[in-house]
Amino acid sequence: MRPPIWALTALVALASGCSSFSDNDGDVARVGDATLTVDELGALLVAPTDGSTPATTPRQVEGTTARPAISAWVVTQVLTDDIEARGSGITPEDRIATEEQLALQFQQQWPTTPQPVKDLLIERSAALTKWNQVPVDPASMEPFRSDYEQGMEASGVACTAHILVETEAEAEEVLAELDGTTDGFAALAEERSTDEASSANGGVLPCSTIDEFSGSYDPAYVEASLAADMGVPVGPVETQFGFHVIVVRPFDDVVEEVATLYSAERFAELAPDADVYIDPRYGAFDAETALVEPLGGQPAT
Repeated sequence: MRPPIWALTALVALASGCSSFSDNDGDVARVGDATLTVDELGALLVAPTDGSTPATTPRQVEGTTARPAISAWVVTQVLTDDIEARGSGITPEDRIATEEQLALQFQQQWPTTPQPVKDLLIERSAALTKWNQVPVDPASMEPFRSDYEQGMEASGVACTAHILVETEAEAEEVLAELDGTTDGFAALAEERSTDEASSANGGVLPCSTIDEFSGSYDPAYVEASLAADMGVPVGPVETQFGFHVIVVRPFDDVVEEVATLYSAERFAELAPDADVYIDPRYGAFDAETALVEPLGGQPAT
């Protein structure tokens, strides 16, 4: 699993800059039929923080200043197009909720962030949230099956279920009933697990990154999960809570849940088919990083 690629801080930093934009002709970027014009990029880069008219004195903007804005615009368009292709869309309510979240996240910067930058931040964040909410086609997740099935440490994704009981003998009974399979696991969890939060869901625990998993669960639980074969119950595993019977959940059971954890990989699969064009003066869009990168030999200014 790749690291997250959706950081907002670079774009928010535009609000504190004072760069102007060169008045070159032509589109800066295109995704399908959508275009980012020179004027629109200029508004992002030179918008003042006092609400007055943007500066118009042309100076060549540095690539390091322009690229975060162009990257954010491209990501937003690619996600929005895919959301619409999957029969959904970003609503006004989505944008309102997103703006409230961003205002909390960037409490100090938000009041003085120029409106064009706010608008792009809101649209991109709302698009990412909606994109992860729209149900995925299981077939679209097949490229990630082999990665997940290499195991937690290799994939960076942790999805487990458990049955928690008070004694080791009870855990042995559960293991005997399961007889090396997950058949009846959910029913046994509902019937016998003392973990009320997960027993109602058949013992299922939320999928998470391996770092989150390792930091949130008892070390003994983590160690046993990492050593377990997928789909094979293991235990008894003793923790401060009691004795666990643990199963690492098979890929077919977690497709919907892990889609969000594979956001970067899914985007990298999606973007090459999105008909993205970047004015070569700024570089080219890299689907792997979701960033506009300098062309080979071009200085990363």
